[in-house]
Amino acid sequence: PDNGGAAGANIDPLVRFRVNIGTVGTYRLYLRWGGFDGGSDSVYAGLVGFTDSAGGTVADWYRYARTLTANSDFNGGWHGAAGFERTDAGGGGDDVAATWVISSPGLYTIQLSQREDGASVDALSFQLSTLPAPTDPGPPESAVSTTFPVAVAARTPAANAVGVFPDTSITVQIADGGSAQLNPNSVTLSLNGTALSNPTTTKSGNTTTITAAAPNLLPAGSVNSAAVVFSDNASPAKTSTNTWSFTVENYATLTPGLARPAGTVDTASSGFSGTVHQARTDSLLPNSIQRAEDELRGLLIDPLTGARYVNHATVTNFTDQDVINWNRDAGGLGNEIGNFRADSAPPFPDEPIPGIPGDEASYENIAAELISYLDLPAGLIRLGVNSDDNFRVASAVNPRDIGLQLGTFDLLGGRGSADTIFSAFVQTAGIYPVRLVWEQGQGGANLEFFSVDIATGQKILINDRNNPKAIKAYRVSTFVLPPLINQIRPLPGAVNAFPQTDIFVELLDQTSPVNSTTVAMTLNGSAVTPQVARSGSSTKISFDPPGLLPSGSTNAATLTYSDNAGVSYTNTWQFVVRNYSTLPTLPPDRKLTSVDTTKPGFQLRLRLLPSGVLRPGGNTVATAILQLNDAFIDPTTGQPLSRPDQSLCGRQ
Repeated sequence: PDNGGAAGANIDPLVRFRVNIGTVGTYRLYLRWGGFDGGSDSVYAGLVGFTDSAGGTVADWYRYARTLTANSDFNGGWHGAAGFERTDAGGGGDDVAATWVISSPGLYTIQLSQREDGASVDALSFQLSTLPAPTDPGPPESAVSTTFPVAVAARTPAANAVGVFPDTSITVQIADGGSAQLNPNSVTLSLNGTALSNPTTTKSGNTTTITAAAPNLLPAGSVNSAAVVFSDNASPAKTSTNTWSFTVENYATLTPGLARPAGTVDTASSGFSGTVHQARTDSLLPNSIQRAEDELRGLLIDPLTGARYVNHATVTNFTDQDVINWNRDAGGLGNEIGNFRADSAPPFPDEPIPGIPGDEASYENIAAELISYLDLPAGLIRLGVNSDDNFRVASAVNPRDIGLQLGTFDLLGGRGSADTIFSAFVQTAGIYPVRLVWEQGQGGANLEFFSVDIATGQKILINDRNNPKAIKAYRVSTFVLPPLINQIRPLPGAVNAFPQTDIFVELLDQTSPVNSTTVAMTLNGSAVTPQVARSGSSTKISFDPPGLLPSGSTNAATLTYSDNAGVSYTNTWQFVVRNYSTLPTLPPDRKLTSVDTTKPGFQLRLRLLPSGVLRPGGNTVATAILQLNDAFIDPTTGQPLSRPDQSLCGRQ
């Protein structure tokens, strides 16, 4: 297929190589490949069975792309760097070492597929990552074995996979050997030391697939150990054991206390209520949910004015009685994108983003929130968001609180249109408040909000009233709201928090004012004494932990308070401090004891090479230091090459 990223990494034509790995470790895949021309030269590569869904830490596939030196160039050297789960054309500096961790000896299958139909692979080398990269013409070709044993060919979930769904089944593929075959009656699958009952077994060619379901939902965030024991049909039989582990997604549980009481939701009010804000075109706001929260709450300050950013969207508040299927290029402005399009079955043409383009005709620097009350069944559900860029879905009694996180994608670089699918467990059927925050920085912009039918995998837009399986959404609730958490830092679930961070919460009165004398806080289970300041309808609570929070530590903060009606509230959240243990430390002897504080500024030392003279060794920090130290000598004069003038000066 010559349709670029749309083809995916698992579309025919495919070629697979089965390899017998005897030494465990981290392996790297090097390819020697090329293409017909610059538009037909990229391929996908993966290890069958190594998958934890797109966005995880195990490479479901890598995208290999390079710049051809000439058309029909199929001998461009060996390349072991590729785009991790990328589908784009490459060239963006996103390539990493193409590696997988092999934790058990056995048979493994390398899979190659074409991203573009002019690509051609000449050779591959799958080797321990500690070995040097191959050089032309490459290592000798491995022998083709006829005596290889019966062995595990693939496992699902993959070894070391993270974000695994809690209702996962355990699946193992076992390949027959060269002279012996699997004894299907000998296979036992176990999970966390307990044999799984009623496995299903099928065989295709020389591969037997065994699948068994876990007896219960696996706990959120749990690390689980799976094992398969099997024998061949030789005499005497050889018995083998293969073990691996995986980690379940940290899915949320919706408790009955989050559900709206009967009669407090208007079930005639279909859809979503929303807010959109757009900063000025040239503000170049970063991609982050924290930025979106600040922008939506009027906390983001424009450095040009010292005031809140002006909203350039043509609407601020809106309602949508239908579904969420936004695209900046809707209405024929560009290509449709995501899972739901005009050519879908049934068709769902992309819809414009409310209020966008704004009064500057811009599609950049957007933050939006959607609030709805979702009619959820009891048990495990699966939701999904397709977005460009970041999003966060949460549930709280007051929807605009930070609340219980259900799912998120939040990276500073944002992303192109892609899915994030996440589970939640609903203890009791009911109508639950849900808030979706979405932001866009620069470039593409889209948003889809959907559920996933667990039995079939079908993606269904939330509130698709033409689909009986769709989750219904309502806009209006008359429930009396608790105080609103208008600001909180660090954000719940935040990672890379600064070790010197303070703990800060701002509460805004809703139905009944906050009683500031009832505020209490704990940090990691220990009571602390926060500062409490009340002004108008705002109560600000802050605590500055002494010293630095430990490097890489997970910290839990709990805030309790009551309103003037005597109703008590408790909010608990966690955040992770960035790992600063490897950062350089300035020793005490570097501290200056005598400084002339009457002379502000910097001392500069400059060395300029003569016009037309290139710096020996190229442009690096190391060669710049040599130049500053007059290490480059003019062979004609025996003097430093750098010009002696402008060598030392001061600047304030």
